[in-house]
Amino acid sequence: MFRSVGPRLSPAWPLVTVLAGLLLTATALLSPRPAAASEGWCAGDPVIAINGTIVTIESSVFGEPVVVDKNVAAAYTTVHVPPGTSVQTLLLTTSFFKEKKVTVVTDLPTPAAGAPVPVRVEVRFKAKLILPTRLTVDHVERDTGTTATTLTATFTVAASAN
Repeated sequence: MFRSVGPRLSPAWPLVTVLAGLLLTATALLSPRPAAASEGWCAGDPVIAINGTIVTIESSVFGEPVVVDKNVAAAYTTVHVPPGTSVQTLLLTTSFFKEKKVTVVTDLPTPAAGAPVPVRVEVRFKAKLILPTRLTVDHVERDTGTTATTLTATFTVAASAN
């Protein structure tokens, strides 16, 4: 004859085990979790017209939006063109940078009549943290760096119709 050695399991044991498992699952699902961080490119963009050609300049900082907003105070865009070039700021977004400024400097050589007009764009940031940055012109990445460096892009636009 065999004798059972050890404690006897109650007939309710399977039900208790299932209920304990459900309770643990519910606790895990309902417990507060830390908010998910969402890093990405936080951008501001002036849209300008150079001799009538529309140009979109996007200066971006990579990071969590709350971190970028708290630590990047300004983005300064300088557009260098030859004397006599028409430059107008059409749109200036400031969604991530509290201060956004576009300055036009006429210091590039004047091209020959009918030749494309050279343009150089420089972007500087005023920031408390060093974060990755990029500069795109008309949706094409032109330069990358950090908030401690100056981003630069050079390109040409059509000559003035005058």
